Amino acid sequence: MRNILISDENVQKMGLKKSLEGTTVCELNRISKPETKSKHIVICITGFLQEDQNKAEFWEKLIEYYKHAEIFAVSWNACTPTSFLSHGTFGKMVVANKEGVKAKGSTNILSNLINFMNTAKRQFIFAVEQASVTGTLLAMFLAKSSFAENRAVTIIGYSLGGVVTFNTMKILKRLNDYQTQKASRVINDV
Repeated sequence: MRNILISDENVQKMGLKKSLEGTTVCELNRISKPETKSKHIVICITGFLQEDQNKAEFWEKLIEYYKHAEIFAVSWNACTPTSFLSHGTFGKMVVANKEGVKAKGSTNILSNLINFMNTAKRQFIFAVEQASVTGTLLAMFLAKSSFAENRAVTIIGYSLGGVVTFNTMKILKRLNDYQTQKASRVINDV
């Protein structure tokens, strides 16, 4: 049993089962000053390979621009440069050739490049799946909790964070159509 507000049937229909198994992080962290209280919330979502970046530094100009708003950053499985390099590319470099299998340290540049490209593709596909799951979880949180009640919510997505934003909008529309009328009144601006 998962600790989220979505049925197993809907998980199957949306094709999210595989992605949900790898999801470990989807949380909002406040990056504006704690004393700032406002009727305007800004939710910022970074992109691919930016999971371990300091969100307050990344969104510094935005924090200055929206100085009277409460600003939150979404932490999600967007992949880090460290995990990107350790999942098959350099950490487990194995190359097959006529003589057999060579372990780490292969000097075959073409094989190393192909291995790197395959790893990059797998990591990006995983990140896109995680973006879909994160968008779903964020939409469910906004629609079902009192977090955004009587407040204007702006969502800003950068790079693959735009996919998270898109999926959030898509799920809010579905929730509005089938379950929760409140879902249509959550987002003020994108």
